[in-house]
Amino acid sequence: MSELFYPVLIPMAAGLLVLLIPDVLKGIKELVALAAVVAAAVFAGRLLFVPGIETTFSFEWFKVADGGFKFIGSIDLRLDGLSKFILFCTPIFGALVTLYSWGFMKDMPRRRGYYFYTLWAIGASCLALMADNLLLLLVAWEIVTACLFFLVTIGGAKAREGAGKSFVMLGLSDCAMLLGIVLLWAQTGTLTISKISLGMGGALSVISYLLLLIGAFTKAGVIPFHSWIPKSAEGAPAPVMALLPASLDKLLGIYLLARISLDMFVLTEAMKIILMGIGGVTVLAAVMMALVQHDLKKLLSFHMVSQVGYMVLGIGTGTAIGIIGGLFHMVNNATYKSCLFLCAGNVEKQAKTTDLSRLGGLARAMPVTFITCFIAAMAISGVPPLNGFVSKWMVYQGAIEVKSYIFLLAALFGSALTLASFIKVIFSVFLGRRPEELPSVKEVGPSMALPVILLAVVCVAFGIVPQLVWNSFLAPVQGLKHLPVGVGEQIVQPGAIWSPSLATILIIVGIFLGAFFYLVGHVKKHARIVPQFLGGEVMTPEEARLPGTDFYETIESMGVLKNIYADAEKGVYDIYSLGGRYGQKVVDVGRNVHNGVLSTYLAFCVFGLLILIYVLLVQFL
Repeated sequence: MSELFYPVLIPMAAGLLVLLIPDVLKGIKELVALAAVVAAAVFAGRLLFVPGIETTFSFEWFKVADGGFKFIGSIDLRLDGLSKFILFCTPIFGALVTLYSWGFMKDMPRRRGYYFYTLWAIGASCLALMADNLLLLLVAWEIVTACLFFLVTIGGAKAREGAGKSFVMLGLSDCAMLLGIVLLWAQTGTLTISKISLGMGGALSVISYLLLLIGAFTKAGVIPFHSWIPKSAEGAPAPVMALLPASLDKLLGIYLLARISLDMFVLTEAMKIILMGIGGVTVLAAVMMALVQHDLKKLLSFHMVSQVGYMVLGIGTGTAIGIIGGLFHMVNNATYKSCLFLCAGNVEKQAKTTDLSRLGGLARAMPVTFITCFIAAMAISGVPPLNGFVSKWMVYQGAIEVKSYIFLLAALFGSALTLASFIKVIFSVFLGRRPEELPSVKEVGPSMALPVILLAVVCVAFGIVPQLVWNSFLAPVQGLKHLPVGVGEQIVQPGAIWSPSLATILIIVGIFLGAFFYLVGHVKKHARIVPQFLGGEVMTPEEARLPGTDFYETIESMGVLKNIYADAEKGVYDIYSLGGRYGQKVVDVGRNVHNGVLSTYLAFCVFGLLILIYVLLVQFL
């Protein structure tokens, strides 16, 4: 058997095995799941690092030479530089979330189903990345969608609406993909991805690209196809959000975007501008929604959407530095966003809430969660020398190269608002005064602490030595047919964009100097604690507490933003809500037409018969 199948079959076989393991055997399901994902990561690593391994496989169905069944399809697998790298990342994120789930899911129901769907989602994601046949890609895509639906429902009654919304939106986008695949086959006569290279000179090719683009955008969570992510975050368990919307779905969505934009189609300048525009709008609109959220997981979900805008913007520039920056940001986003969701899971597990107004003062009680969350928050905000800064800076340079300064400003402003939003998160959760009703909180166990530590370390490492990723994985994206000059070479040398080592040293020196002056200023000084008064009355500690959400509530009441936020809460800008309203009108028309009267149905039959007669006359006369 080809080694290409191992990252797919090992998790899926382990998923079936998990269903057979009885609940009385404590820890066996978790051990099997973790071992399977680690094994898949090992084989994916072999495909990436070991030269000489066969990276293509093809098997044809029902092909008979002399009559009988005819060839109707094939299983085609193929790896190139881009898919190898993302394939390697997929089970690694899966392994970290599986290890985390050992502690988080310990006392939760439906653990057997949880590990089954998790393993199948990982296996199907690997299959989608290796598929060289569009229908095989779509089948794997659908399996991931189904697994997402069932995983979100594990969150209970609160999560069911989000699960239904995600399934409907992703399902409809998959229908758009199927139609795009059919149109693409009609134009090229093949479903093999590596054989498709289509210009966008005609309307049919543009429509095919846009239909596939809808599938990529919905999976990745690009505005306006994003609203299933915040809705799912309201009730889904934190590791589910970390695994699928934060990592696997982002990797798959941006992978498909890169595949169709840089490999299967030749983009026009107008289409590149459209991509950059969508990316800029996604960055700003989503981060503005994140600013006013009071629930930690929902806030993180809007930031998840916002970060996808940088990836779309980078690929849309069509420049070597912008494309590599967008792909690098894809990996960085999966890293720090998974870390943030797992940190939110730590808080939820210990404090029993993710409401920012009911949290505070957890830094001393949960130091590991605080430090890792702070690192990931600074990384997503684009603070050097962390990985988010490096990839964002590359996207900025791509926008500068094509002189798209308006999109550059959108990206820069989005980073500033992201930092402002995460200042609220850090203060509301870890700093300030702890609410009186908050129970006694302590740090999580090793299985939940280790994954966030490793992810935080990666945020730092990829920021200090980003050349490891640039030159080893993302620059040599061999196999993509429509790349700008410079991609495929080691175009990013140390110091070409910025000097991460020097910047890191200067930042460390600044931190030590700040700490020194802070300590010197507090030597032999004692704070005098006095009661706080309001209107002559002594305030209780809870009345004197200042929640981190209060300041940001003023944003919702600012001028024109007030109406925009109000409309957003009503779903005015939600494509799902718009479809529901107009879809209901279509249903109402159908109900009125199907009134149960026999004469009405006879009229339908006669009308249909007349149409058939007309078609036959046109065909044969």
